[in-house]
Amino acid sequence: MRKILIVGYFGFKNFGDEWLLQVLIKKIKETESYLRQVFVLYNTDKICKVNNYLTYFPRWHLYYIFYSVTLSDTIIFCGGLFQDQTSKLSLLYYLFIFLLAKILKKKVVLLSAEFVITKIPKFVQQIILSLADQIFIRNTIDVGKLKVTVSKSKTDMIKFCPDICLSDFTQAKNYTRTKIDTVGLILKFNMDKNLVEQMCLNLSKFYNLVFIPFHLGQDYRFYLDIINGISHCELRVWDRVENYRNIFSDIDLLIVSRLHGVIISLVLQIPFICISEEEKLIRVVRSYFLRDCVTLEELSKKSFELKDFIINPDFNETVKCKRLVEENLKFLITKNFYNTKFNGVII
Repeated sequence: MRKILIVGYFGFKNFGDEWLLQVLIKKIKETESYLRQVFVLYNTDKICKVNNYLTYFPRWHLYYIFYSVTLSDTIIFCGGLFQDQTSKLSLLYYLFIFLLAKILKKKVVLLSAEFVITKIPKFVQQIILSLADQIFIRNTIDVGKLKVTVSKSKTDMIKFCPDICLSDFTQAKNYTRTKIDTVGLILKFNMDKNLVEQMCLNLSKFYNLVFIPFHLGQDYRFYLDIINGISHCELRVWDRVENYRNIFSDIDLLIVSRLHGVIISLVLQIPFICISEEEKLIRVVRSYFLRDCVTLEELSKKSFELKDFIINPDFNETVKCKRLVEENLKFLITKNFYNTKFNGVII
């Protein structure tokens, strides 16, 4: 029986990471050709066995880290873990698991990743690149940069794969919104509060505003401070990831500063504006749309007039992205998990 360990920023009430985890588990489960078990290192105090197929292990418990890595054949690092937005402590945590997996001769995959780390020495980055068995990068810019830093024999292990949540795209045909009544806001807690307040006060004169916190521990408190004194607004809090379509059902335009806000726009084909100076978001938007993000300062200079900054997801391009995701996930599951030789212990 093949056994897979998924490592990421899971269990911290962050919609994007929980969505990634749900999609990956679903895709592995859909491959019925082989028996398998999936383990997840999760922010929990005790082991949670969902069924014979899925088990959550406490991510901070050293024993269970060793146990889950030892038990598994393949370790998948899912999400933007190796990048500058990750704290130094978290980088050390993921590096520890990565090196432990390679010492134990496990197969290691980086999935839906970025790879821009100035917080650690370059030789450590090179170690990761040289030891990983497969790296799926979700923007084309990093793919090009990484391929010139590795030996020719390793270039094939670095592949462009759009964010795997794009496999949730199910729209059968394209349609155009003729009017904007409701604007959804997926804003990150560390944005300039005064400028965000100015923007929202201005927008509330023309639109209904819906604030959607993606990170419940951080964005929610930020939103509570913003919405005081703003009319025509509401706060929608997600409970279960799979219910996200209901939350966005009446949204005509999204203003986002989180990566999976962009991915939601693609999956649901909602026009959006990306406000960010974060490198990972800038690279994703450039990769998928050949456009740049806008800053709050730029918007304020335009009196928060939105029309010049709206990006409309292209239906046909989204279809292509989904197909590429599905092809890469199929490769990951069928080839990397099952058709290649494993050095790990099979239990």
